[in-house]
Amino acid sequence: MGTYRLILALLVAISHMGVSIFGVNEGVIAVISFLMISGFVMTALINGHYRNAQDIPAFYLDRLLRLQPQYLFYLALTLTYFFTVGIDDPLFNSATLESIILNVLIIPANFYMTETLNARVIIPPAWSLGLEACFYLTIPILVAFRLRHLALAISLIIFLFSYSTVIDTNLFGYRFLPGTLFMFLLGSFLCDAGRHGKLIILSTYSLCCSLLAATIIFNTYRVPYNIETLLGVVLGLPSIYLLKKRKYGKLDQTLGNISYGVFLNHFLLLWIWKELGLSISSPSQMTALIMTSITLAWASYQFIEKPAIQIRKDLRRSCNQNNQGQKPSNSGRVLETVSTAAGQDHILHSSLIENKDRGE
Repeated sequence: MGTYRLILALLVAISHMGVSIFGVNEGVIAVISFLMISGFVMTALINGHYRNAQDIPAFYLDRLLRLQPQYLFYLALTLTYFFTVGIDDPLFNSATLESIILNVLIIPANFYMTETLNARVIIPPAWSLGLEACFYLTIPILVAFRLRHLALAISLIIFLFSYSTVIDTNLFGYRFLPGTLFMFLLGSFLCDAGRHGKLIILSTYSLCCSLLAATIIFNTYRVPYNIETLLGVVLGLPSIYLLKKRKYGKLDQTLGNISYGVFLNHFLLLWIWKELGLSISSPSQMTALIMTSITLAWASYQFIEKPAIQIRKDLRRSCNQNNQGQKPSNSGRVLETVSTAAGQDHILHSSLIENKDRGE
C-alpha cells in the first residue's frame, strides 16, 4: 500500500500547484483515501499491540512519536525560511509565539480558520494532520468500548447535514472530525468488520454512490467539496480493499515511507520555487519540484524518522508482553504488527506486514 500512499501524497502536492482534473480537486479525493487508510491501519495497530483500555496512553505516545519528528523538522525549516527570506501567502504570512506553539501541538492546526491561527498555519496542509490527531485520540476508545457502530451512524448523519448545506459543508463535510469520522471508520471496519461490519460498509458505500450520482446528474448540492469527498469514498474504499489483500516488497515500503515527507515539504518547496521565479506551470519545473520533494522526503525519513522507529518498537513490545496470554481479536491475529507512515492530509501508512514488525 506504500506506492498508493505516495501517489496520494503527490496528488495533494499537484493540487496545490493549481492542477485539477476535469475541474475536480484531486487533492481532496486523495485526503479521503488517507483518512480511510488511517482508520484501517490504526485498528490493526490497536488490535495488534494496544488491545486493552490501559494501553490507550501507550497508543497515544506511539502516535506522538510517529507524527512529531518529521513534522517538527519541516516546521523548523519553514520557520527558518519565513524569518530569513519571508513568505507572502494568504495561507501563512505571519507568526507569533502563540501561533508557533499551537502549530507544534498539531491538533490546533485543524482549526486554522480561528482568529489566532488565521494565516498562521506554518505548514498549510497540516490542518489534516490536526484532523488525524483528533482521530487518534478517539479511535482507541471507540475500539475498546465497542462504539464504532454508533460513532459511524452519528458521523454519517452529521455529514448528511453538511452535504445538504444545513451546516457548513466545507468544515463539517471535509475538515472536522464529526462529519469525517465515518470515513475513518469505513477503513476501520475494512480491517476488523466485527458484527454487522460488512453490512455497514456496503450500506454506507451504497449511500455515498447514490449521493455522488445525484450530485452529478441532478446538480444537487454541488458545493465544495461534496463531489470530491464522495469520490474519495467511492474510489478509495474499493482500492484499499483490493490493496490490503496483496503482499508488498521493499520497494513498496520505501515509497510509502517517503510519502509523509512529500506531504510535509511540498508547500515549502512551492514557496522557494516562487521566490526563485520558477514557474510551476512548466512541466519541467513541476517535475523538478516533485523530484526535489521526494529526495528531501527520503532524507528526512532516513535521518529524522528512523531513530524514532526503535522507540515505537520497544513501546509495542512492552505492551505485547503485558498482554501475553490474552486472546487477540481477528485483526490482531492476522495483523499482529503493522508498519505505517502516517500522515497525512494525511497520511500516512506503510504496508501491513504479517508477523513482522518493520517500524511503524
